[in-house]
Amino acid sequence: MKLTLCFVLIDLGVPWYKTAAAEMIRSARRAYKDHDLTIVQLTDNQTAHCPDADGVFNLEIQVVTEQLAQAKGHLMAEFALQAQEPVIFCDVDLIWNNDSLLSAPLMAPVGCLWRTDFQCMPFNTGIVMTQPGQEAFWKAYRRACKSLPDEMQMWWGDQVAMTAADAVCKGMVGRLPMKEVAPALDVLPNFPLATPAVHFKGDRKPLMVPYARLLDDGDEFDFVRPTVNAADINIEFGEKDVQRIQGFTF
Repeated sequence: MKLTLCFVLIDLGVPWYKTAAAEMIRSARRAYKDHDLTIVQLTDNQTAHCPDADGVFNLEIQVVTEQLAQAKGHLMAEFALQAQEPVIFCDVDLIWNNDSLLSAPLMAPVGCLWRTDFQCMPFNTGIVMTQPGQEAFWKAYRRACKSLPDEMQMWWGDQVAMTAADAVCKGMVGRLPMKEVAPALDVLPNFPLATPAVHFKGDRKPLMVPYARLLDDGDEFDFVRPTVNAADINIEFGEKDVQRIQGFTF
């Protein structure tokens, strides 16, 4: 299957997220090794391009901390609107176990992690799937992101926007049960889970690298970066593998 995996990595001065991105990408290449996978970094015009990604898609502006969630939502919408193949958006604080997400019984063109224990914010945009051509939904999502109040633009606004877009575009967003698709672990297990992924959000971040080593059967390694042959990179993002959203503002 040909698909694109996108992650948002905007450098706001926290080095851990670069480490997380490298681990997430490494796990994705292993989990989706039987597919034609392209990995793309979504970012701003000041952040360094992750060397593990196959391509970069960026806003032609600098994103500040106070706009992080809003920028994430805008980047997702803009990329989805031009995508020609299925796309999975994911957070960098996530480890992929396998490719079983692709066979999830999702009866909708867009899918998003869903939780039942947080009723004011049931969607978690740690994983979002979309089929190409869903313009009505992604334009609604983009409008919702653009209209976020100031206090929601830094954190969680992209998730609130997902709820709003779901309300506008009824039937277009399928629920991916978070505990079945990307559970958040409180303790390190003895072996990898069978779920598609594991999410290391919040206080669970220190568990991410030790969990990734479980997928290596405990073997040590000196460098997390997978070997990426430039000749195998088949994404076309124009000059320097970068597609810019010219003149785009919030």
